[in-house]
Amino acid sequence: MVAWAVGDVFLDKAQGFGRRIDDEWGDKADIGDRMFGGFDNYKQVIDSDIDILVTAAPPGFRPMVIQYAVEKGKHVFMEKPVAVDAHGCNIMFEAARQADEKGLTIVAGTQRRYQANYQGTMSLIHAGGLGELTGGDFGWRGGGIWERGGRRKGERNNLQWQLENWYHFNWLCGDQIVEQHVHNLDVMLWCFQDQHPTSAYGVGYRVEGAAGRPSYSHMYSGMAVQFEFPNGARCMSWSGHGNIDGYWGERIVGTNGTSNCVDGLDLYSGVKVPRQDVQVAHGDPYVQEHWAMIDAIRNGRQINDTKAVTESTFMAVMGREACYSGKRVDWDSLLASDFSLMPDEDLLDLEADPDIPIPEIAVPGRYKLPEA
Repeated sequence: MVAWAVGDVFLDKAQGFGRRIDDEWGDKADIGDRMFGGFDNYKQVIDSDIDILVTAAPPGFRPMVIQYAVEKGKHVFMEKPVAVDAHGCNIMFEAARQADEKGLTIVAGTQRRYQANYQGTMSLIHAGGLGELTGGDFGWRGGGIWERGGRRKGERNNLQWQLENWYHFNWLCGDQIVEQHVHNLDVMLWCFQDQHPTSAYGVGYRVEGAAGRPSYSHMYSGMAVQFEFPNGARCMSWSGHGNIDGYWGERIVGTNGTSNCVDGLDLYSGVKVPRQDVQVAHGDPYVQEHWAMIDAIRNGRQINDTKAVTESTFMAVMGREACYSGKRVDWDSLLASDFSLMPDEDLLDLEADPDIPIPEIAVPGRYKLPEA
């Protein structure tokens, strides 16, 4: 098994990475001249006779990458999240169905699902150890995020700069709740055995300057979202970046007790139920998720994380839209809107490098929810 081809929208980055791993990885790499750039770089990589695609493209592009990989019958490891809008999520739901039909293995970078302490605790929750689930809180709040300005032309909002500085633009990133907090939302979804919430209601805020976002960034600084599930349970979500106290983790509440999702169950009776002993090949979940994928492929088993990670991604999209609008957002209605944040195709021209319009910062009460 060797690294065979690399791609990046910027050819210089693909070439730099390709040459480095050819030099450093020994017999684990055979890149040669298979280093591709441009917006179709993923097609060139997929069409270069690979067996497995590993993709960490910005989330806005992930649906088209996965759609093409599945069409071509390739196994995939994909980073999370897998979309930034309803249109992308609808593409991913269809890709999940087609991957099942073709028996393709697709593993997502929601590594908690491959982590032994989460698995051992989640099995107790799913077995009813907490009784009926009623609520919980799930969060990812931390320091600031990187900025990249090397490809910016003056004060323009040019395409190449936005592509390199992608975290700050929602058509590429989806805001922090989508790009990063999706990890915790995926655990929330997992607690409910992948039965997604029906609605979301939230509030958010934005700070500019040294303690918050750059003025050009489209992102909020923080969001708090309540997700309601079919059984009536309501779980809180906390996300954001900035000069704030950090908060990371998960807590699920049931009629019998609570759990932090990793250390077993704390029952109201005072009993501490230890997590089940789950054995995995590698203690590092970032390694285990890749090991599980390769083991499944080699042994004729299928893993398909696509539907679950698309649902956790759409939870984040729904939460973002609730905060932006100040409205309670319904899962089915927002998904049916099929709204897309991708700029017009004629703007995606690396050579012309046009300015990509940056939407106004969303203001609740003025921001209009997408409709079908």
